[in-house]
Amino acid sequence: MKRLTLVTILVAGLLSMPAMAADHDQQRDKKRQEQGMQMQGQGMQMQDQERAAAMQQNMEEMQALMSRIKQEQDPAKRQELMQEHMKTMQKGMQMMQGGMEGCMGMMKKMMGPMEDQQMKSKGAGKSGH
Repeated sequence: MKRLTLVTILVAGLLSMPAMAADHDQQRDKKRQEQGMQMQGQGMQMQDQERAAAMQQNMEEMQALMSRIKQEQDPAKRQELMQEHMKTMQKGMQMMQGGMEGCMGMMKKMMGPMEDQQMKSKGAGKSGH
């Protein structure tokens, strides 16, 4: 009787090992994904800070140009300053657009693994029926 109980416990333990290993693999994959997202987030913060500094500098340049435009009396020089101001404005708009594209790219990268995980979950659920 003790032998049968011992064999039953041993068999039950062996049968549960694949499920435990699969759970461990999922936890490890989730942890790696979270670490990857944290590293991407830190990289984004540095890029965001650099982009913000560049945009701030561009804004200050535009404000200085506007001040010079207001003070300039010569219409020809004033027109030159207006053109320069327009170029600086366009540069700032390109910076903003680049920032938006960068954010969208990062969102797609982050969503990719999540969508893969969802597809695996849906596939596993359908195979059981």
